[in-house]
Parts: sequence; structure tokens; C-alpha cells
Amino acid sequence: MKLDVFCFPHAGGGAHQYHSWQNAFPEHINWSAIDRAGRYSRIGEVANASFNLIVDDLVEQIVARSVNTDFALFGHSMGGALAYEVTRELEKRGVFPKCLFVSSALCPSKREEGAYRYFDLEDDLFLEHLMSLSDGATTQNVEVLRAFLPDIRDEYRQYHEYAPKPGIVLKTPILALCGKSEYVNETMDSWKELTQCFHGVSRFSGGHFYWKNHFPKVAQIITQQILL
Repeated sequence: MKLDVFCFPHAGGGAHQYHSWQNAFPEHINWSAIDRAGRYSRIGEVANASFNLIVDDLVEQIVARSVNTDFALFGHSMGGALAYEVTRELEKRGVFPKCLFVSSALCPSKREEGAYRYFDLEDDLFLEHLMSLSDGATTQNVEVLRAFLPDIRDEYRQYHEYAPKPGIVLKTPILALCGKSEYVNETMDSWKELTQCFHGVSRFSGGHFYWKNHFPKVAQIITQQILL
């Protein structure tokens, strides 16, 4: 039986950065990364003005694209928070993903008011912050980021304004992943508070984009989990 795994990229990220993961999955798993409206492959669409509107759009994208009976969701960083909220909305409709994989995403219960507003930084300082999240900074990377800086700022702002509703526990199983040297590492176990079935945290060497060096192993973990 075929199974879809829908991937939600990080803030400022695009589906193209995750397409190569398909090569690490067996044939019966269809890996499908989805761009947000107004970004990259969906540049001709109007971008959503808030985090909640992005969630609504992604729910409809899942409903439209899911051609197989079973599917799972994977989200990295902001994409992990989006995947969590999309799962909540799907469960309201009686639709239950096979599993939710949250990667390097701060648990909603650990969000605090007064978090640093990186999106308010001047361009050079904001770029410096973005590059600090990468394991290898190059001049080309900086120029690419600079070109998309307005979009990245906007998504940082939307994520900053995200206000999760407390007290809702998912029926969908959750498995968390992260880099050992990133700041969210210490809080990833808190995801167990938000599901009836928590499958723990898989930790990898590296920082926020740990998967750049580990995506075959990440794909293996995802495959093993959804075959349970």
C-alpha cells in the first residue's frame, strides 16, 4: 500500500530543499514537500497574512493532494508547528495521520511571551542570525538569503505571533527529531504532553539543520515508524 508523507519546510524554506529526500525512501512511500502560498512553486498565489491562515491553506492542500489512504506529516522548525496545527485541524474533521514528525520545532507549551523579535533586526544582523543556524555559510548562501529576506522576515513574524490553544492532546502519534547542539534540544521531550502516543526523540549530531548530513537516517526512522 502506498503512503504519503507531507513535508512542511522551515521559515523561509521551500519544498525544493527537501525534494531529494524521496531518494532515501522505499517505493511505497511518496515524499511530498509543500510550499506555502506565495512562496517558490506557489509564487503566483497570494501569500497568507497570518500563521492561522497558513494552517487553513495547508489543510486544504493535504486534502487535495492525499491520494493514498494513509499519510503522515513532517515539519521542520516553523514547519513543525504548522504540521502540529494542521494535525489538530484534521483530527477535528475525523482525519488522523499515521504519525506526526516534528523536527527542531519548539513545543507549543514551551513558547513564552516576549520571545526575541529576530524579524525586527536590521538586514545584516538578521542575515547573521540566519547564517548562524547553518552548519556551513558561503557567500552564495548569504546572497540567496538576502534575496528572500522580506519573505523570511514575514514568516518569522507570523511564527512569532502564533498563539497555540492549550489543553488539546492529539490522538495522532508524535515522534520528535532534532540536532544535539541546537537550543530546542532540551525541550523536545515536552512534545509528549501533546499526544496520547509519544514515540520519543531522535537526536543527531549537528545543529538546527542536522538533517543535511543525516537525511538517509531520518528517512529510515520515518519509514520504520509509519510501518508500525
